[in-house]
Formats: sequence, structure tokens, C-alpha cells
Amino acid sequence: MDTRYIMDADRFLQHNWKTINDLRNEFAGHIQSAAVKFATQNLTDEVGAVTWKPDLTGWKTGIDCDFAGIILAGVISSKLQAGGNVKTEFSKAFEVISEGFNLARFAMVALVHAFLWDRFGR
Repeated sequence: MDTRYIMDADRFLQHNWKTINDLRNEFAGHIQSAAVKFATQNLTDEVGAVTWKPDLTGWKTGIDCDFAGIILAGVISSKLQAGGNVKTEFSKAFEVISEGFNLARFAMVALVHAFLWDRFGR
């Protein structure tokens, strides 16, 4: 069973790697300049606030930037401008992300199980 989880995850990742990589690059910090240009050119009169919310524990900075969320929404919109059905494209992206997450999670459980069995199960 453990082997099947690992192999299923590997097959899925190999088959969907380009899509996963593109989604990661666009939505997880590697935003491309063309997407930002699209976002800023297609924004209306959006405004946002930068709010200082200090964290007394010192573990995080505590700045909320509303405008960054607006830019990110524009960047996501830029990826859906290929002329296709936006709902279909979004559903496909969400399916790849969620299925990839689930398969990776199952594979990690299998790897931990295999490690623990190898280490302590004998």
C-alpha cells in the first residue's frame, strides 16, 4: 500500500509538473512582470491600505498590505486571459493543486510509515 501511494504521487507530479510549476511561479512569489503589467493596466481606481499591526511576540513583522492582494488578484486574472473559459481554467488549476496536495500528503505518510517500520518495526 505504501508503494502505491508513492508511485501514484510520482506519476501525478511527473504528468502535471509544468502546470504545477507555472502555478507556483505565478501565485507563490515568482510573479512574472507581464502578469503585474496586466494587473496594473487593468485595475480601476483601486486603492489599498498598509496597516501596521505589531506582533508583541516578535515573531512576525505585522504589516497588512491590502493593495498587494489587489495586485495578486490581477495577476491571477492575467493567467485566465488565454481566451478560454475562465471557470474551466480555474477549475482545472484548482483540481491539479488539490489532487497534487492530497497525493503528496499520502506519499509523505507512506514514507514516514516505511521509515518507522524499517527503523522500529523489526
